[in-house]
Amino acid sequence: SIDDEKGAGNALSLIGFANHSVFDHTAGDILPAITGFEAALGSQTATGTNYLDPRHGRAHVILRRGWNIQDRVEQLRLDAHLDLDWHGVKALNQLDFGVRLARQTKDNERRDNEANARHCTFCGYFAEPDIPEHFQSVFLAGEGFLAGISGHENIPKVWLRHDGAQLFQFLEQASEVSLEAVRRGNSFTIEEETLAAYANLVYRQEFEHAFLTGHIGLRYEHTDAVIQGVDEQLLSLVILDQTELGQVTGASQPIEARNHYDNWLPSLNIKLEIGDDWVARAAFSKSMTRPTMAQLSPSISLNTTRQGGDLRASAGNAQLKPFESTNYDVSLEYYYNAASYMSVGYFRKDVKNFITQSVESFSFEGVTDPSTGLNANAPDANDTPAIFDLLVAIHRRILLYILFFCSNVESPLHFQRPLCYHTAKIYDLPSTACYM
Repeated sequence: SIDDEKGAGNALSLIGFANHSVFDHTAGDILPAITGFEAALGSQTATGTNYLDPRHGRAHVILRRGWNIQDRVEQLRLDAHLDLDWHGVKALNQLDFGVRLARQTKDNERRDNEANARHCTFCGYFAEPDIPEHFQSVFLAGEGFLAGISGHENIPKVWLRHDGAQLFQFLEQASEVSLEAVRRGNSFTIEEETLAAYANLVYRQEFEHAFLTGHIGLRYEHTDAVIQGVDEQLLSLVILDQTELGQVTGASQPIEARNHYDNWLPSLNIKLEIGDDWVARAAFSKSMTRPTMAQLSPSISLNTTRQGGDLRASAGNAQLKPFESTNYDVSLEYYYNAASYMSVGYFRKDVKNFITQSVESFSFEGVTDPSTGLNANAPDANDTPAIFDLLVAIHRRILLYILFFCSNVESPLHFQRPLCYHTAKIYDLPSTACYM
Protein backbone atom coordinates (compact mmCIF):
# COMPACT_ATOMS: atom_id res chain seq x y z
CA SER A 1 0.00 0.00 0.00
CA ILE A 2 0.99 3.65 -0.49
CA ASP A 3 -0.29 6.40 1.80
CA ASP A 4 0.00 9.81 0.15
CA GLU A 5 -3.09 11.93 0.85
CA LYS A 6 -1.05 15.14 0.63
CA GLY A 7 0.29 14.44 -2.87
CA ALA A 8 3.90 14.62 -1.72
CA GLY A 9 5.05 11.58 -3.71
CA ASN A 10 5.46 13.49 -6.95
CA ALA A 11 5.35 17.13 -5.82
CA LEU A 12 7.01 19.92 -7.78
CA SER A 13 7.68 23.53 -6.81
CA LEU A 14 9.50 26.02 -9.05
CA ILE A 15 11.23 29.31 -8.30
CA GLY A 16 12.91 31.16 -11.14
CA PHE A 17 12.62 34.05 -13.55
CA ALA A 18 11.90 34.43 -17.25
CA ASN A 19 15.21 34.33 -19.13
CA HIS A 20 16.87 33.75 -22.50
CA SER A 21 17.67 30.05 -21.99
CA VAL A 22 18.72 28.16 -25.12
CA PHE A 23 19.03 24.36 -25.33
CA ASP A 24 21.41 23.47 -28.17
CA HIS A 25 21.61 19.83 -29.30
CA THR A 26 23.47 20.44 -32.57
CA ALA A 27 26.84 19.29 -31.19
CA GLY A 28 25.65 15.69 -31.10
CA ASP A 29 26.30 15.21 -27.39
CA ILE A 30 23.86 13.37 -25.13
CA LEU A 31 23.38 16.48 -22.99
CA PRO A 32 22.42 19.80 -24.60
CA ALA A 33 24.50 22.94 -24.30
CA ILE A 34 22.51 25.32 -22.04
CA THR A 35 23.20 29.03 -22.40
CA GLY A 36 21.46 32.33 -21.77
CA PHE A 37 19.83 31.31 -18.49
CA GLU A 38 21.67 34.07 -16.61
CA ALA A 39 19.99 36.87 -18.58
CA ALA A 40 16.50 38.00 -17.53
CA LEU A 41 13.73 38.98 -19.92
CA GLY A 42 12.39 42.53 -19.68
CA SER A 43 12.26 44.08 -16.23
CA GLN A 44 10.73 41.21 -14.30
CA THR A 45 13.80 40.78 -12.10
CA ALA A 46 15.78 43.15 -9.95
CA THR A 47 18.69 45.02 -11.42
CA GLY A 48 21.41 42.70 -12.70
CA THR A 49 21.43 39.22 -14.14
CA ASN A 50 23.04 37.16 -11.38
CA TYR A 51 20.85 34.04 -11.47
CA LEU A 52 22.25 33.00 -8.06
CA ASP A 53 20.85 36.13 -6.40
CA PRO A 54 17.70 35.00 -4.47
CA ARG A 55 16.17 38.47 -4.94
CA HIS A 56 15.40 37.52 -8.54
CA GLY A 57 13.35 34.44 -7.62
CA ARG A 58 9.67 34.33 -8.54
CA ALA A 59 7.09 31.57 -7.98
CA HIS A 60 5.90 29.50 -10.94
CA VAL A 61 4.33 26.00 -11.12
CA ILE A 62 3.31 24.53 -7.75
CA LEU A 63 2.26 20.87 -8.02
CA ARG A 64 1.11 18.32 -5.48
CA ARG A 65 0.66 14.86 -7.03
CA GLY A 66 0.48 11.37 -5.58
CA TRP A 67 -1.46 8.16 -5.12
CA ASN A 68 -3.22 6.55 -2.17
CA ILE A 69 -3.10 2.85 -3.00
CA GLN A 70 -4.55 0.04 -0.93
CA ASP A 71 -4.41 -3.61 -2.08
CA ARG A 72 -6.12 -6.37 -0.12
CA VAL A 73 -6.25 -10.11 -0.91
CA GLU A 74 -8.29 -12.68 1.01
CA GLN A 75 -8.51 -16.33 0.07
CA LEU A 76 -9.71 -19.69 1.31
CA ARG A 77 -8.53 -22.87 -0.36
CA LEU A 78 -8.80 -26.62 0.07
CA ASP A 79 -6.54 -29.12 -1.71
CA ALA A 80 -6.67 -32.91 -1.57
CA HIS A 81 -4.65 -35.84 -2.87
CA LEU A 82 -5.85 -39.42 -3.36
CA ASP A 83 -3.86 -42.52 -4.29
CA LEU A 84 -6.08 -44.68 -6.49
CA ASP A 85 -6.53 -48.31 -7.44
CA TRP A 86 -9.51 -47.74 -9.71
CA HIS A 87 -11.34 -51.06 -10.10
CA GLY A 88 -8.11 -52.83 -10.82
CA VAL A 89 -6.94 -50.28 -13.37
CA LYS A 90 -3.63 -49.57 -11.66
CA ALA A 91 -2.56 -47.12 -14.35
CA LEU A 92 -5.00 -44.53 -12.92
CA ASN A 93 -3.15 -44.12 -9.65
CA GLN A 94 -3.44 -40.50 -8.49
CA LEU A 95 -6.14 -37.82 -8.21
CA ASP A 96 -5.56 -34.24 -7.08
CA PHE A 97 -8.46 -31.83 -6.63
CA GLY A 98 -9.34 -28.65 -4.80
CA VAL A 99 -11.35 -25.45 -4.56
CA ARG A 100 -10.37 -21.82 -3.96
CA LEU A 101 -12.39 -18.74 -2.98
CA ALA A 102 -10.69 -15.36 -3.26
CA ARG A 103 -11.51 -11.68 -2.99
CA GLN A 104 -9.10 -9.02 -4.21
CA THR A 105 -9.71 -5.31 -3.68
CA LYS A 106 -7.69 -2.49 -5.21
CA ASP A 107 -8.29 1.13 -4.22
CA ASN A 108 -6.32 3.64 -6.30
CA GLU A 109 -6.98 7.22 -5.26
CA ARG A 110 -5.30 9.96 -7.28
CA ARG A 111 -4.52 13.09 -5.26
CA ASP A 112 -3.35 16.33 -6.89
CA ASN A 113 -4.04 20.07 -7.08
CA GLU A 114 -4.32 20.35 -10.88
CA ALA A 115 -8.14 20.65 -10.97
CA ASN A 116 -9.14 24.00 -12.47
CA ALA A 117 -5.45 24.91 -12.83
CA ARG A 118 -4.84 25.64 -9.15
CA HIS A 119 -1.30 24.35 -9.61
CA CYS A 120 -0.69 27.25 -11.99
CA THR A 121 -2.04 30.03 -9.78
CA PHE A 122 1.44 31.59 -9.78
CA CYS A 123 2.51 30.64 -13.31
CA GLY A 124 4.26 33.57 -15.00
CA TYR A 125 6.97 34.57 -12.50
CA PHE A 126 4.89 37.41 -11.04
CA ALA A 127 6.50 39.93 -8.72
CA GLU A 128 3.92 39.18 -6.02
CA PRO A 129 3.98 37.51 -3.65
CA ASP A 130 7.60 38.44 -2.99
CA ILE A 131 9.48 35.31 -1.89
CA PRO A 132 11.74 35.89 1.15
CA GLU A 133 15.40 35.73 0.20
CA HIS A 134 16.29 33.25 2.93
CA PHE A 135 14.05 30.62 1.26
CA GLN A 136 16.86 29.92 -1.24
CA SER A 137 20.47 28.88 -0.89
CA VAL A 138 23.28 28.08 -3.34
CA PHE A 139 23.80 24.42 -4.24
CA LEU A 140 27.15 23.27 -5.67
CA ALA A 141 26.83 20.12 -7.79
CA GLY A 142 30.61 19.96 -8.35
CA GLU A 143 32.70 19.87 -11.50
CA GLY A 144 32.26 16.10 -11.72
CA PHE A 145 28.47 16.40 -12.04
CA LEU A 146 27.36 14.03 -14.85
CA ALA A 147 31.01 13.73 -15.87
CA GLY A 148 30.47 10.37 -17.56
CA ILE A 149 27.96 11.80 -20.06
CA SER A 150 28.98 13.69 -23.18
CA GLY A 151 28.19 17.41 -23.08
CA HIS A 152 28.40 17.67 -19.28
CA GLU A 153 30.79 20.60 -19.57
CA ASN A 154 28.03 22.73 -21.13
CA ILE A 155 25.43 22.49 -18.36
CA PRO A 156 25.21 24.49 -15.10
CA LYS A 157 27.00 23.10 -12.05
CA VAL A 158 25.65 25.65 -9.57
CA TRP A 159 22.06 26.70 -8.86
CA LEU A 160 19.67 27.79 -6.14
CA ARG A 161 17.64 25.31 -4.14
CA HIS A 162 14.69 25.72 -1.78
CA ASP A 163 12.44 23.84 0.63
CA GLY A 164 9.29 22.91 -1.31
CA ALA A 165 7.08 22.43 1.77
CA GLN A 166 8.09 25.86 3.06
CA LEU A 167 7.25 27.47 -0.29
CA PHE A 168 3.82 25.77 -0.43
CA GLN A 169 2.95 27.05 3.03
CA PHE A 170 4.12 30.59 2.26
CA LEU A 171 2.17 30.87 -1.00
CA GLU A 172 -1.04 29.55 0.56
CA GLN A 173 -0.82 32.07 3.41
CA ALA A 174 0.16 34.97 1.13
CA SER A 175 -2.59 34.39 -1.46
CA GLU A 176 -5.34 32.62 0.48
CA VAL A 177 -5.41 30.00 -2.30
CA SER A 178 -5.60 26.34 -1.28
CA LEU A 179 -2.92 24.23 -2.93
CA GLU A 180 -4.00 21.03 -1.17
CA ALA A 181 -4.24 17.80 -3.17
CA VAL A 182 -7.79 16.46 -3.66
CA ARG A 183 -9.29 13.25 -5.04
CA ARG A 184 -9.31 13.29 -8.85
CA GLY A 185 -11.22 11.66 -11.66
CA ASN A 186 -8.70 8.93 -12.44
CA SER A 187 -9.29 7.35 -9.02
CA PHE A 188 -10.94 3.93 -8.96
CA THR A 189 -11.88 1.03 -6.69
CA ILE A 190 -12.21 -2.56 -7.92
CA GLU A 191 -13.42 -5.59 -6.00
CA GLU A 192 -12.92 -8.93 -7.75
CA GLU A 193 -14.27 -12.23 -6.41
CA THR A 194 -13.24 -15.56 -7.90
CA LEU A 195 -14.34 -19.15 -7.40
CA ALA A 196 -12.03 -21.84 -8.78
CA ALA A 197 -12.22 -25.62 -8.70
CA TYR A 198 -9.86 -28.16 -10.27
CA ALA A 199 -9.22 -31.87 -10.67
CA ASN A 200 -6.13 -33.60 -12.05
CA LEU A 201 -5.90 -37.33 -12.80
CA VAL A 202 -2.51 -38.99 -13.25
CA TYR A 203 -2.11 -42.02 -15.55
CA ARG A 204 1.01 -44.19 -15.55
CA GLN A 205 1.43 -47.30 -17.68
CA GLU A 206 4.51 -49.44 -18.31
CA PHE A 207 4.90 -51.39 -21.55
CA GLU A 208 7.62 -53.80 -22.67
CA HIS A 209 9.88 -51.12 -24.15
CA ALA A 210 8.16 -47.90 -23.14
CA PHE A 211 6.66 -46.02 -20.23
CA LEU A 212 3.65 -43.70 -20.58
CA THR A 213 2.76 -40.87 -18.19
CA GLY A 214 -0.35 -38.76 -18.63
CA HIS A 215 -2.00 -35.89 -16.76
CA ILE A 216 -5.67 -35.11 -17.47
CA GLY A 217 -7.02 -32.00 -15.79
CA LEU A 218 -9.93 -29.61 -15.71
CA ARG A 219 -10.23 -26.25 -14.00
CA TYR A 220 -13.31 -24.03 -13.66
CA GLU A 221 -13.07 -20.30 -12.93
CA HIS A 222 -15.94 -17.93 -12.13
CA THR A 223 -15.15 -14.21 -11.79
CA ASP A 224 -17.28 -11.31 -10.55
CA ALA A 225 -15.92 -7.76 -10.58
CA VAL A 226 -17.40 -4.47 -9.38
CA ILE A 227 -15.60 -1.40 -10.73
CA GLN A 228 -16.18 2.06 -9.29
CA GLY A 229 -14.69 5.27 -10.64
CA VAL A 230 -15.28 8.98 -11.01
CA ASP A 231 -16.46 10.90 -14.07
CA GLU A 232 -14.73 14.29 -13.94
CA GLN A 233 -16.43 16.17 -16.79
CA LEU A 234 -14.20 18.59 -18.68
CA LEU A 235 -16.03 21.92 -19.10
CA SER A 236 -13.39 24.00 -20.88
CA LEU A 237 -9.70 24.58 -21.58
CA VAL A 238 -8.02 27.86 -20.64
CA ILE A 239 -4.63 29.30 -21.61
CA LEU A 240 -2.17 29.25 -18.73
CA ASP A 241 1.03 30.26 -20.52
CA GLN A 242 2.66 29.93 -23.93
CA THR A 243 2.61 26.12 -23.77
CA GLU A 244 0.07 24.78 -21.29
CA LEU A 245 -3.72 24.69 -21.30
CA GLY A 246 -5.56 24.49 -17.98
CA GLN A 247 -8.45 22.09 -17.41
CA VAL A 248 -11.69 23.48 -15.97
CA THR A 249 -13.80 20.60 -14.65
CA GLY A 250 -17.29 20.29 -13.22
CA ALA A 251 -18.59 18.33 -10.25
CA SER A 252 -17.39 14.73 -10.17
CA GLN A 253 -20.00 12.01 -10.70
CA PRO A 254 -19.55 8.41 -9.49
CA ILE A 255 -19.38 5.59 -12.06
CA GLU A 256 -20.09 1.93 -11.37
CA ALA A 257 -19.71 -1.00 -13.75
CA ARG A 258 -19.88 -4.76 -13.34
CA ASN A 259 -18.14 -7.56 -15.18
CA HIS A 260 -18.44 -11.33 -14.82
CA TYR A 261 -17.35 -14.36 -16.82
CA ASP A 262 -16.89 -18.14 -16.58
CA ASN A 263 -14.01 -20.18 -17.96
CA TRP A 264 -13.56 -23.95 -18.39
CA LEU A 265 -9.87 -24.83 -18.73
CA PRO A 266 -9.07 -28.44 -19.73
CA SER A 267 -5.53 -29.77 -20.03
CA LEU A 268 -3.85 -32.94 -21.27
CA ASN A 269 -0.12 -33.74 -21.00
CA ILE A 270 1.39 -36.99 -22.32
CA LYS A 271 4.97 -38.20 -22.05
CA LEU A 272 6.12 -41.43 -23.75
CA GLU A 273 9.60 -42.74 -22.93
CA ILE A 274 10.70 -45.20 -25.64
CA GLY A 275 13.68 -47.27 -24.55
CA ASP A 276 16.57 -45.31 -23.10
CA ASP A 277 17.06 -42.86 -25.96
CA TRP A 278 13.72 -41.43 -27.11
CA VAL A 279 11.10 -39.23 -25.42
CA ALA A 280 7.93 -38.02 -27.13
CA ARG A 281 5.74 -35.33 -25.58
CA ALA A 282 2.34 -33.92 -26.46
CA ALA A 283 0.20 -31.36 -24.66
CA PHE A 284 -3.07 -29.55 -25.06
CA SER A 285 -4.45 -26.91 -22.71
CA LYS A 286 -6.62 -23.86 -22.36
CA SER A 287 -5.41 -21.03 -20.15
CA MET A 288 -6.54 -17.57 -19.14
CA THR A 289 -5.00 -14.35 -17.85
CA ARG A 290 -7.21 -11.70 -16.32
CA PRO A 291 -6.78 -8.02 -17.22
CA THR A 292 -4.91 -5.98 -14.67
CA MET A 293 -7.09 -3.98 -12.32
CA ALA A 294 -5.71 -0.71 -13.69
CA GLN A 295 -6.88 -1.74 -17.18
CA LEU A 296 -10.44 -2.02 -15.82
CA SER A 297 -10.61 1.58 -14.58
CA PRO A 298 -13.69 3.22 -16.20
CA SER A 299 -12.51 6.83 -15.89
CA ILE A 300 -10.91 9.06 -18.52
CA SER A 301 -7.60 10.61 -17.46
CA LEU A 302 -6.46 13.83 -19.15
CA ASN A 303 -2.71 13.27 -19.47
CA THR A 304 -1.56 16.23 -21.57
CA THR A 305 -3.27 19.51 -22.52
CA ARG A 306 -0.82 21.73 -24.40
CA GLN A 307 -1.20 24.33 -27.08
CA GLY A 308 -0.75 23.30 -30.68
CA GLY A 309 -3.16 20.38 -30.49
CA ASP A 310 -1.08 18.28 -28.07
CA LEU A 311 -4.15 16.86 -26.28
CA ARG A 312 -3.83 13.34 -24.90
CA ALA A 313 -6.01 11.21 -22.63
CA SER A 314 -6.29 7.58 -21.59
CA ALA A 315 -9.01 5.29 -20.31
CA GLY A 316 -9.41 1.76 -19.07
CA ASN A 317 -12.25 -0.56 -20.00
CA ALA A 318 -14.50 -2.07 -17.33
CA GLN A 319 -15.83 -4.74 -19.74
CA LEU A 320 -12.51 -6.32 -20.67
CA LYS A 321 -12.49 -10.11 -20.66
CA PRO A 322 -9.46 -12.25 -19.79
CA PHE A 323 -6.93 -13.50 -22.32
CA GLU A 324 -8.10 -16.95 -23.44
CA SER A 325 -5.42 -19.10 -25.00
CA THR A 326 -5.71 -22.54 -26.63
CA ASN A 327 -2.28 -24.19 -26.62
CA TYR A 328 -0.85 -27.14 -28.57
CA ASP A 329 2.65 -28.53 -28.06
CA VAL A 330 4.39 -31.63 -29.50
CA SER A 331 8.06 -32.59 -29.43
CA LEU A 332 10.42 -35.51 -30.00
CA GLU A 333 13.77 -35.84 -28.18
CA TYR A 334 16.66 -38.17 -28.94
CA TYR A 335 19.36 -38.68 -26.27
CA TYR A 336 22.31 -40.14 -28.12
CA ASN A 337 24.79 -39.68 -25.28
CA ALA A 338 24.68 -39.35 -21.51
CA ALA A 339 24.58 -35.54 -21.74
CA SER A 340 23.76 -34.96 -25.41
CA TYR A 341 20.47 -34.76 -27.22
CA MET A 342 18.59 -33.53 -30.27
CA SER A 343 14.96 -32.43 -30.31
CA VAL A 344 12.35 -31.12 -32.71
CA GLY A 345 9.03 -29.60 -31.71
CA TYR A 346 6.02 -27.59 -32.71
CA PHE A 347 4.08 -25.10 -30.62
CA ARG A 348 0.87 -23.25 -31.40
CA LYS A 349 -1.00 -20.69 -29.32
CA ASP A 350 -4.38 -19.24 -30.33
CA VAL A 351 -5.08 -16.19 -28.14
CA LYS A 352 -8.55 -14.70 -27.96
CA ASN A 353 -9.29 -11.40 -26.18
CA PHE A 354 -5.64 -10.34 -26.35
CA ILE A 355 -5.60 -6.93 -24.66
CA THR A 356 -3.83 -4.16 -26.49
CA GLN A 357 -4.19 -0.40 -26.84
CA SER A 358 -5.68 1.73 -29.58
CA VAL A 359 -5.67 5.49 -30.13
CA GLU A 360 -9.02 7.03 -31.01
CA SER A 361 -10.18 10.60 -31.50
CA PHE A 362 -12.33 11.85 -28.65
CA SER A 363 -13.92 15.18 -27.73
CA PHE A 364 -15.93 16.62 -24.85
CA GLU A 365 -19.16 18.33 -25.85
CA GLY A 366 -18.72 22.09 -26.19
CA VAL A 367 -14.98 22.10 -25.32
CA THR A 368 -12.76 24.03 -27.76
CA ASP A 369 -9.04 24.64 -27.99
CA PRO A 370 -8.50 28.34 -27.09
CA SER A 371 -5.06 28.36 -28.75
CA THR A 372 -6.70 27.97 -32.19
CA GLY A 373 -8.92 30.44 -34.00
CA LEU A 374 -7.91 33.99 -34.94
CA ASN A 375 -6.29 34.77 -31.58
CA ALA A 376 -3.83 32.13 -30.39
CA ASN A 377 -3.50 33.81 -26.98
CA ALA A 378 -7.19 33.97 -26.03
CA PRO A 379 -10.46 32.21 -26.82
CA ASP A 380 -12.52 33.51 -29.73
CA ALA A 381 -15.49 32.49 -31.87
CA ASN A 382 -13.25 30.72 -34.42
CA ASP A 383 -11.70 28.24 -31.96
CA THR A 384 -11.92 24.63 -33.16
CA PRO A 385 -13.17 21.68 -31.07
CA ALA A 386 -10.58 20.16 -28.73
CA ILE A 387 -9.87 16.70 -30.20
CA PHE A 388 -8.03 14.37 -27.83
CA ASP A 389 -5.96 11.33 -28.78
CA LEU A 390 -7.62 8.83 -26.42
CA LEU A 391 -5.62 5.69 -25.59
CA VAL A 392 -8.08 2.88 -24.84
CA ALA A 393 -7.79 -0.84 -24.12
CA ILE A 394 -9.34 -3.17 -26.73
CA HIS A 395 -9.41 -6.87 -27.58
CA ARG A 396 -7.56 -8.51 -30.45
CA ARG A 397 -7.00 -12.11 -31.52
CA ILE A 398 -3.58 -13.48 -32.42
CA LEU A 399 -2.15 -16.81 -33.57
CA LEU A 400 1.43 -17.79 -32.72
CA TYR A 401 3.27 -20.70 -34.40
CA ILE A 402 6.75 -21.86 -33.44
CA LEU A 403 8.75 -24.72 -34.98
CA PHE A 404 12.05 -25.39 -33.19
CA PHE A 405 15.08 -27.66 -33.39
CA CYS A 406 17.66 -27.97 -30.59
CA SER A 407 20.90 -29.89 -30.16
CA ASN A 408 23.42 -30.19 -27.36
CA VAL A 409 26.84 -31.87 -27.46
CA GLU A 410 29.02 -32.53 -24.42
CA SER A 411 32.62 -31.56 -25.16
CA PRO A 412 35.57 -33.01 -23.24
CA LEU A 413 36.28 -29.60 -21.65
CA HIS A 414 32.90 -28.13 -20.77
CA PHE A 415 29.17 -28.59 -21.09
CA GLN A 416 27.78 -26.41 -23.85
CA ARG A 417 24.43 -24.66 -23.76
CA PRO A 418 21.83 -26.05 -26.21
CA LEU A 419 22.01 -24.64 -29.71
CA CYS A 420 18.47 -23.97 -30.95
CA TYR A 421 16.98 -22.86 -34.24
CA HIS A 422 13.38 -21.83 -34.58
CA THR A 423 10.94 -20.23 -36.94
CA ALA A 424 7.99 -18.26 -35.61
CA LYS A 425 5.03 -16.48 -37.14
CA ILE A 426 2.37 -14.33 -35.53
CA TYR A 427 -0.97 -13.68 -37.22
CA ASP A 428 -2.81 -10.58 -36.01
CA LEU A 429 -6.50 -11.18 -36.67
CA PRO A 430 -9.17 -8.44 -36.87
CA SER A 431 -10.11 -6.68 -33.65
CA THR A 432 -13.13 -7.74 -31.69
CA ALA A 433 -15.54 -5.26 -30.18
CA CYS A 434 -14.15 -2.57 -27.93
CA TYR A 435 -16.26 -2.90 -24.80
CA MET A 436 -16.59 0.79 -23.95
